[in-house]
Amino acid sequence: MEPRTFVEVMVVAFIVSCLLICALALPQWRRRFVYVSLAVIILYAVLFIGRPFWIDYRIANKVEQVELYLLDVHPDDSWQIATVPHRVPGFKHMNPYIISVTLETDPDVVYYYAVEQGEVIEAGFSSIMN
Repeated sequence: MEPRTFVEVMVVAFIVSCLLICALALPQWRRRFVYVSLAVIILYAVLFIGRPFWIDYRIANKVEQVELYLLDVHPDDSWQIATVPHRVPGFKHMNPYIISVTLETDPDVVYYYAVEQGEVIEAGFSSIMN
């Protein structure tokens, strides 16, 4: 389990535990506290299941913006775009919103782009030295 996921589970468990303790302490409100704790668990489950799809959607939008930017900056060139496989174990610590681009005319350099507030920014580059 990734550290971030572990912390999220611990926070939700703490909140639900507090709600259930309140349910035991206040018998006249017991049913409401139990319903609220179930709602918190269900909302967290939906968030946990839906987060990868939301990240995929945002990455797809950012890739489209980077492609439009590359069409403006390098109109006569072709390129290869890669993103971080954020669903694969071992890649969760990496930023999934950084898009790497390799130009056909410059294959030894990988350019990294980020999209912030609709603006494409070159976040860095790396080169292969022969």
